[in-house]
Amino acid sequence: MLQGGRWLAWGRSEGSGSSTVTYGTIRERAGTGDGVVARLPVVMQWKWPRSWALGLRGLRSRGAGSAGGEDPVGSGADAAPTVTGSRRRGERWRWWLAGLGGGAVLVCLVLLFALGPLLKSRAIAEAAKRGVELDAARVRAGWMSATLYDVSLQPIGVSALRARFATVRVGIGGGLGLRELEVADGTVEVDGSVEVVLEQVERWRKEWRGRARASEGTSASAGPSYRAAGVGLVWKNAFEPGDEQRWAGLQFERTQEVQQVGLDHVALEHPRGTVELAGLKALWRREAGAERLVEASIAEARVKANLGGDDAGATAARTRAPDDVDGSDAARRAAEARADTAPTTAEEAGGLTARLPAVDPDRGARWQRLLGRLVGDLIERLPEQARVNSLWLELERGEQRLHLGPSTLTLDRGAEALAVALTPQGETKGTPLSVRATVPRSGKGFRLAVEGGPVSLSTLGVREGDFGLVGVGQAEVGGVLEVELTDAPTSVQDAAAHGAQDTAQEGLRDTAQEGLRDTAQEGLRDTVEAEIGPQLKLRVDARLAHLTVQSDRLAPRPVSVRSTRLSGKGQVDLGGTRYALEEAELQVGEAAFRLEGVLERGADHVAVQFRGGTPLIACQTLLDSAPRGLLDRVEQTRMQGTLALDVGVAFDSRKPADMKVRWDLKNACRITDVPPSLAPERFGAPFQHEVVGPDNSTLLHETGPGTINWTPIDGMVPYLESAVLVCEDGRFFRHDGFDARAIESSIQMNVRAGRFVRGASTVSMQLAKNLYLSREKQMSRKLQEAVLTMLLEQRLSKRELLELYFNIVELGPGVYGIRQAAQHYFATTPDQLTLAQSFFLVSILPSPTRQFFDAEGRLNAGRAAYVRQLLRIAHERGRITDAELELGLTEELRFGVPYTREEAAGFDDFSEHDPEFDVDGPATRTAPPVDGSVAPGVHAPAPAPHVPPPPATPPPATPPPATAPARRAPSPSSPASATDGTPRVPPLQ
Repeated sequence: MLQGGRWLAWGRSEGSGSSTVTYGTIRERAGTGDGVVARLPVVMQWKWPRSWALGLRGLRSRGAGSAGGEDPVGSGADAAPTVTGSRRRGERWRWWLAGLGGGAVLVCLVLLFALGPLLKSRAIAEAAKRGVELDAARVRAGWMSATLYDVSLQPIGVSALRARFATVRVGIGGGLGLRELEVADGTVEVDGSVEVVLEQVERWRKEWRGRARASEGTSASAGPSYRAAGVGLVWKNAFEPGDEQRWAGLQFERTQEVQQVGLDHVALEHPRGTVELAGLKALWRREAGAERLVEASIAEARVKANLGGDDAGATAARTRAPDDVDGSDAARRAAEARADTAPTTAEEAGGLTARLPAVDPDRGARWQRLLGRLVGDLIERLPEQARVNSLWLELERGEQRLHLGPSTLTLDRGAEALAVALTPQGETKGTPLSVRATVPRSGKGFRLAVEGGPVSLSTLGVREGDFGLVGVGQAEVGGVLEVELTDAPTSVQDAAAHGAQDTAQEGLRDTAQEGLRDTAQEGLRDTVEAEIGPQLKLRVDARLAHLTVQSDRLAPRPVSVRSTRLSGKGQVDLGGTRYALEEAELQVGEAAFRLEGVLERGADHVAVQFRGGTPLIACQTLLDSAPRGLLDRVEQTRMQGTLALDVGVAFDSRKPADMKVRWDLKNACRITDVPPSLAPERFGAPFQHEVVGPDNSTLLHETGPGTINWTPIDGMVPYLESAVLVCEDGRFFRHDGFDARAIESSIQMNVRAGRFVRGASTVSMQLAKNLYLSREKQMSRKLQEAVLTMLLEQRLSKRELLELYFNIVELGPGVYGIRQAAQHYFATTPDQLTLAQSFFLVSILPSPTRQFFDAEGRLNAGRAAYVRQLLRIAHERGRITDAELELGLTEELRFGVPYTREEAAGFDDFSEHDPEFDVDGPATRTAPPVDGSVAPGVHAPAPAPHVPPPPATPPPATPPPATAPARRAPSPSSPASATDGTPRVPPLQ
């Protein structure tokens, strides 16, 4: 109670934590004695410590004696004030307090309308000092703080980055400076490639970092604290247009002592894979004026890597070339002709060089510097140990997947090196398989080792079905893989001390008689000045057991590998100038396959020297060592004898003509027993075999002696045999099913082109494939084809092989055998086919389902020219006479129309044919005498206009065998033969 009937009351509400002060007066109502409280309309209320308010309100209440009255001070008569003393003093108090209240009200109004904009302006200024543009929809003031709503932040000069937050609370210190900053519920938006964004951010950091520190003060205690919660990040177009990276649940706190970062989830996408991280935590602590990372961990990490290549597309690309050349000598020669007209260097031809990384002598040094900087930064910044508790890896190629994990990844920081360890978490019975790497600060001397086992694939996290793997719980892997990054000499000449040249020479020492070693030395001599940088050295000794794989590329049914070992050493120059393989051996069961070699590269050439093969081994042992299921149809075959293979290649792209190839197959295998379904003797009677119909469905085709589709060899014109010898297999009567010269030529062409462009299938190999095997391009088919070829060659004569071949071969959509083909194309029989018709039918063997005739039934110009070229080649090789050539060149082939020229009638009386002639020797018939008379048994044809052959390369100066009769010398315009007697035929357009 105050003097003059005035009172001052104070009250506190415990529930709300607010306090209230009220000032008023009490007057006596005349004639009643009741006191009436008249409160001045001034009320002050505040809520400690954050806010206060001043308000006005007018209340009147009765005294204690009035009904429903309220005594704010006390009760009864004691509470009633005595109106005595000086009224003036009371009035002065009243007006003084009224003025104070009015001033407070005015201040409140000013603050209400001016403090918000003032704080917003101050926040924008403080942000600008730190290089950030700030905008906010509204601001609410608090006690030594302000809260901004709908805030937008963007670093000055960084157009690719913008942040938006629902709320930003700013703590204000002395002088209205920044004391603390809290953001919540926001998103950081980034749009642009990684390179562009990082460049902008780095430029901004360099420009504004010093200014921000200056504004925050020099002492550690002067800097503000920062906090963030519920913040996410969206990064668009980081690696390619349209991609999007996402971070979620960012938790951040930075104070004067510590800095903590946490992330609930991170998802990063790249064209080559994705990375997902969960439960990221990092803690920095300020020590001696600097921040040090003391804790770092990731709860889970899932990494998916795309190895590239679509299975379907890759398969089509791999099989397209074999489809074009498999079993076709003519098509092989066409590929050879294309290669002959190509540029001489592998770089220009898109060969080996184009399929290897570009030569860059500084690449290795750059990688070392990059690795050194990365490791140096990690050593400086990482804690003593960083950890990924659970790491999953997923490798994909097309639709295939390979899973690994979970594993534990740890990084241990040393003073001068970083140690990395990856340990699978699966339970093992033996030694765990682990990955350990040591990376020095300099980046030089990097070492990686994978060792341990044997452990099951399921222990490593491999799932059933990954990459076609079956029974991963039983499959075991173990061994050692070592990788080391070392400095190397600056040239090949200096590398001689490390065995570079010695390796090439030693590997080919036994082939010196073929000229391979000399070519290898020459190739290295020419690359003596090649720059060599840091090299990766590899050593592997790995074992795999009880593995089962289901893959359409291998075989139609699962393939089981009982025991396999891979060992060897290698070197790879990171600059791309040198690749070396030493003592490499793949051992499957008791069979071993060895390979070693060197590839040297310059700016415009490539030199290759390698040697490989199989040491002498029993044929039955080799067969038994093959994985089960890989040799499906011939697994029950029994053999005797031995086999050995030695292969060597020496090639320099600057001297392609000097290329040396060695193929030395010592095959003494004899098949002694086969299942009845494989016995060649069954083809002496009617039989059925699977063929493909016009609609690609599988059908059974019946043929064999005595059937309507069968034609004996004596019922075919000899022109067919000549055509096969010219187009498909020039050495058919000389080889045992495998043509070493054709194989060498195939290796030569494939190495020069850097890809598969030419096969080496013989007629016997084609026959084995068509009689026994499906058309799928599988490794098992090729291996079985080799065994079945030996079987046919050992059980049937050459004429029997040709007879079978002509009766089952595909010659059109749903057309099988020469009898159906003769009727289908020319409405005739195999014994009435003309020369050009015979060569046409054999020429379409590589692609029998194509359309060769136009709507009017005429043979298209390209195929007609091709047939004429084949006739000239047959003439050059002595297969046909001059008269036959001239007649064949004038033939016009029409679909469904037999050739009925009178001149052709004289050629239906064929001389006796000896199948065992020399491939480069006598023609199928006697050449006409020099005087122009007709040879016995041959009718003279009518004169025909002479068609000159097209220009071609001159023939080699290889004389015909001594047994060959005299024949017309080839003209300079005649097509040339290959060194193995195989003519080169220009490709069809």
